[in-house]
Amino acid sequence: MPDGGGDGNGDSGGNGAADLAGADLGAPHDLAGADLTPDPTAPPLHLIVQTVPATSPSGKSFTVAFQVLDENNAPVNISRPVSIALGVHPSGAVLTGSTTVVASNSVATFSVSLDHWGDYTLIATTPDAPPSETPVVHVQGTQLAWLTQPTTAVAHQAMTPSPRVGIVDITGAVDTTATGQVSIWTTASTCQGYLVGTTLSPITAGVASLDDVRIDKACSGYRLQVTGSYPITAPAILSDPFDVIGGAPAQLTLQMAVTRGFASRDQPFDLVAHVLDAGGNDVALATTVTLSISPTAPLGGTTSAMTSGTTATFAGVTVGVAGNFTFQASAPGLTPGSLSLMVSPWQWRGTSYAPILVDPTTPNTIWNDGYPWMYSGQLARSTDQGATWTPIGAIPTDTPLLAIDPSVPATIYGSTYNETWKSTDGGQTVSNLPLTGGPFQLTIDPSSSSRVYAVSATNVWKSVDGGAHFSAITPSIGSNMTTLTVDPTNGANLYVSGDGIWRSTDGGATWAAANGLDTSSDGYSRVAVNPSQPSRLVACASSGCYRSSDSGETFAHVYNGYLGYNTVAVAFDPATPTMVYACGNQGMVTSSDGGASFTPVALYPSDVYYCAIAPSSPSTLYITNGDGTWVTTTGGN
Repeated sequence: MPDGGGDGNGDSGGNGAADLAGADLGAPHDLAGADLTPDPTAPPLHLIVQTVPATSPSGKSFTVAFQVLDENNAPVNISRPVSIALGVHPSGAVLTGSTTVVASNSVATFSVSLDHWGDYTLIATTPDAPPSETPVVHVQGTQLAWLTQPTTAVAHQAMTPSPRVGIVDITGAVDTTATGQVSIWTTASTCQGYLVGTTLSPITAGVASLDDVRIDKACSGYRLQVTGSYPITAPAILSDPFDVIGGAPAQLTLQMAVTRGFASRDQPFDLVAHVLDAGGNDVALATTVTLSISPTAPLGGTTSAMTSGTTATFAGVTVGVAGNFTFQASAPGLTPGSLSLMVSPWQWRGTSYAPILVDPTTPNTIWNDGYPWMYSGQLARSTDQGATWTPIGAIPTDTPLLAIDPSVPATIYGSTYNETWKSTDGGQTVSNLPLTGGPFQLTIDPSSSSRVYAVSATNVWKSVDGGAHFSAITPSIGSNMTTLTVDPTNGANLYVSGDGIWRSTDGGATWAAANGLDTSSDGYSRVAVNPSQPSRLVACASSGCYRSSDSGETFAHVYNGYLGYNTVAVAFDPATPTMVYACGNQGMVTSSDGGASFTPVALYPSDVYYCAIAPSSPSTLYITNGDGTWVTTTGGN
């Protein structure tokens, strides 16, 4: 019988074979029905087979037992040696174990193993008795072994040549009688690819040919793992490491070099085209890639680029209008790649996401009114819309709420949980004010710098001497108060916002609640006063925007859209009072009729933390979100 010629030798990490430690040793031959009646022709002493298996794994010990009988088939209890040897057997087979034992209580028991797969008989002999031969014992291959290791392959293509796994005996010979199937998968490694071809392969004549094994991602250092499926129970074996390389260039993809979710009008950004094979693997190709935009819009910067390795970079791309666009990268012979991108009227100004306070007289100057530890315990001021920041002075280390005197912008107030302070030199130095229990939202009367108001959730305080002294003017009906607005045309008219809106026409001596508001809303914004018609007011909340035409006595619900749970800014344009702007963390609206109606701004950034409106130019708005600080000078349109 041929030995199978398998080439799998060594350990289980590569070409090695795995032991079928838990394999079925096979049922023994049924010898219970043997005729034991006296045989007058039987020799005076003879042997019979008592126990022998029908099958056995290669190299695994099994038990064979013979009994010594006399001519009457009675047990012979005299101790005597019994030996066994190979009868029928494959060429080159070796019998291992104790081949000579002394019979005990008439039975000689042997523990032996056989190496080559195939059919065997064993012959027992003892002095003065004829030989006795067992029925056939079939020895099975017991191990999985690589016959052909996987080699370098192309992603998404079957390996050539096909990897092959054999069922072998302990000599490495393929057991051509073995059947079943094997399972294939990739082992854990730094490679992230997956098998996309057949993961089960049948065993035919002892060999499983893995003809449709394919891996999707290019990478170096893959290893295949193979294990037997029923009835093969061999442990898994690993292949040698091998590489998967990219296929032929087939397509392009297009990405932003720095992903922020959207681009900004007239602000340069980079796009990168990747050359990929059909399976999505980066592959090198020398070609020219061109960039186009749809619908047609003014497109600046690099629009044609030569690849470098696997990519082509379009540097400094600009779009002259805001809107939703599709960019497309094209090259000869490749499927184009596209990227849908919103080009926003908002321009990115840096990674700071702290609250913003806008200088009341200069819309390009902003202050960082929080997170002072970002600037080593200092305020920070930007004069270029947040592109660069300059640390100013020294302040306490917890987050302040800032306010700037609209008449004297060098005068800055700040309030924290621990103290409230004032600076008259643009934040270079500060002095504490006699207020505790903050933080307070501070407001300076635009018609008189000496009048300063401080609002907490439960109290409203007033100073008439620039913060040197404060007295309480809290509305008795107020709750969860947040901000206070002073009528810029009449300092006696005050509006406090919170769960509702309360108004005073005598500088805070008396208060009345406004009517017509939804008191279930998540807090109202600071009230905006029309500078040319101060009886007309606008305030917004999570439930929308409200307008008053009678100095806050009653409000009408004029916009029912959702601006978010924290509407933080509303303002009339002082140059064009019919224009009103309102922004929250979930949306922005504008009005061109003095707040009688509002229209949502479509291209508003998502997940806004804070928004701020420039008092002197409300079409200039700032927002911060997880990507940083953004600004628009066109009212978000």
